[in-house]
Amino acid sequence: MADPLDHELLETQARLAGLGVLAAGIAHELSNPLGFLKSNTDFVLARLKQLVGNLGDDLAPEVRQSLQEFADILGENVDGIRRMTAISSELRLVARSMSEARPCDVEEALDRALVLTHNLLKYKAEVERDFSHPPAVLADEGRLAQVFVNLLGNAAQAIEDRGRVTIRTRQQDQVIEVAIADTGCGIAHGNLERIFKPFFTTKPAGVGTGLGLWMVRKHVEEIGGTIDVASEEGVGTTFTVRLPVPEGGPG
Repeated sequence: MADPLDHELLETQARLAGLGVLAAGIAHELSNPLGFLKSNTDFVLARLKQLVGNLGDDLAPEVRQSLQEFADILGENVDGIRRMTAISSELRLVARSMSEARPCDVEEALDRALVLTHNLLKYKAEVERDFSHPPAVLADEGRLAQVFVNLLGNAAQAIEDRGRVTIRTRQQDQVIEVAIADTGCGIAHGNLERIFKPFFTTKPAGVGTGLGLWMVRKHVEEIGGTIDVASEEGVGTTFTVRLPVPEGGPG
């Protein structure tokens, strides 16, 4: 007789895969209107600056000030559109289906994950990068970025007010270590061995599914790696992902 838990996990994986396809489709559809917005906004901003430059001292001070305010607002819009375009691009990468493993830069995957979790982290934590530029690993780039998105999202949620998230990469012999540490609330000792189990969550009902860390471990193990956690309540938590360096180097 089939295990009901196994059946539920398979159904959940199917739903997550469907959401990934939907997210990739939405990101693709957004790329064209975002392109139009950026092009049109760049044009208006350039013409506005040209107008101010041509009229020079003929402009009344209050008019010049108003035009400068418009230019500043348009400049902020351009920055926002550029960021939305970057998020759309990264979302397509992370949401794509599992592909053949290929040489993957761990730190580039971390940077992509930071783009996608920027809004979660910016009000909660100062992010410190301690990168050592290790060699590439063999992995699916989207899945690896998804691992880091989950871990960074958890770090942001663990910080109640303001704290710090430190991301460190190191090579130890033929293993690449990626440690993501936060100064959040920490995890109760009794829960440390349970957090990677499916459907286990300490979050309130309706907030978490209890599948995030289970999926993280699953993706890491698919790459041939391991993940562990160290935590102290009231001090913080560190997740360490260890990934093998291919024999003879990637490729």
